[in-house]
Amino acid sequence: MTGSTPLKTLDDRIRHSENLGKLVRQARAEQSLLQINLAGLAGTGNRFIVDLKRG
Repeated sequence: MTGSTPLKTLDDRIRHSENLGKLVRQARAEQSLLQINLAGLAGTGNRFIVDLKRG
């Protein structure tokens, strides 16, 4: 994880996969979701969430 400023809103630009991963991590943490719970809600596998989170 880098020391860059966190994305605050969906209006922040997602220019790199790392930014998308950061946004996913933040949203998951704000909603107290485990990766497996997010995967179930999204209809994906846990591995996809892990890869997405890493950017």
